[in-house]
Amino acid sequence: MLPRIYAASLFLLALAASAVSAQDFFLPDDDAFTEVIAALKADDNDRAQQELDKLSNSHATSGDYHYIQGTLTMAELQEAGRLRMPFIARRMRGHFEEAVKYDPEHELAHFALFQWHQFAPGIIGGDKEVMQAHKARLDELDSFLRFPARISMTEDLEAEEAIYQEWFATEPENLDIRFNYIALRISQQHFELALSELQHTRTLLTDSEAHQELRNALDYQWARLAAESQTELDNGYFLLTQLIAEQRTPEGIDQDWVQFRLAQIYTHKEEYEQARELLEQLDGTSDKRLETALKTFNEEHLKNCCS
Repeated sequence: MLPRIYAASLFLLALAASAVSAQDFFLPDDDAFTEVIAALKADDNDRAQQELDKLSNSHATSGDYHYIQGTLTMAELQEAGRLRMPFIARRMRGHFEEAVKYDPEHELAHFALFQWHQFAPGIIGGDKEVMQAHKARLDELDSFLRFPARISMTEDLEAEEAIYQEWFATEPENLDIRFNYIALRISQQHFELALSELQHTRTLLTDSEAHQELRNALDYQWARLAAESQTELDNGYFLLTQLIAEQRTPEGIDQDWVQFRLAQIYTHKEEYEQARELLEQLDGTSDKRLETALKTFNEEHLKNCCS
C-alpha cells in the first residue's frame, strides 16, 4: 500500500506545481469570464473565485464555468497538505467532468481530464481507458490540444519532434506554439534544438505591435539559452543589454531575472567583477525560485572565482 500512496503523492505534488503554468496556457476566451481570467493571470485566485461566484446563477450550466472552477481547485493543491490532496484532486476532476457534461465539445476540459487520468494513480481514480477516451475525443474535435496530448504520451525525442513539426505546419501563424516549444527545449537542455527554432521564429516576426511582446520574450529566451548553455554568449549579452536599455523586459519576467541572466553571461565570459556587482544587488531577493537559482549558480560557478 505504501508505494501506491507515495505514487499518489508524487502525482498530486506535480499537479500542484504545474497549476500556474496550466492557468497561463489553457484558459477559455469567453468575454463573460474576462474578470475571472484577469485575476487568474495575476495569480489572485481569491479574487478569481469571487468573480466566478458572481456568475454562478447566469453561467452554472456553462462548460467554461465548471472548467475554470476546476482550474481554481487545481490551484488549491499548491497550498494543501498531502492528506487533503486526494480529496481536492477528485473535486477538481468532478468540475472538469461537469464541464464536458454541459459542453461535450469543451476541448480544454477534455484535455484536463486526459491529463488527470494520464498521471493519476488508480488509488485516487486514475483510469487509462478514460484517458484514451478523452484523447480520442480531442482527435474527433480536431482540437489543437490533440498535439500536446500526443506529445505527452511519447518518451522518444525524435517522435516528439515529428509531432511538433506537424503542429507547427497545422498552425503556421501561431507563434506562441513555437515560443512554448523553445522554452521547453531550453528547460530540457536540448539547446541546439531550441537555438534552431529561435533563429527560425525570429524570421517570422513582423513589426506589428502584436509581435513586439513576443520579440521581447524571444530575446529573453535567447539570453537564457546563452546563460544556461554557455554558448551564444555575445548574442545573449547584446540582447539582454538591449532589453534593459530599452526597458523591454518581457511581461511576466521580473527585472531581477534579467539581471541574473546577465550576471551568468558575465561569469561565462570570465568578466567576474561585473558578475559580482550584479549578483550583490540580488542578495536578499524575496523570489524563492531566484534564490534557489542564485545558490545553485554560486555553488557551480562562482565560489572559486569571485566570492
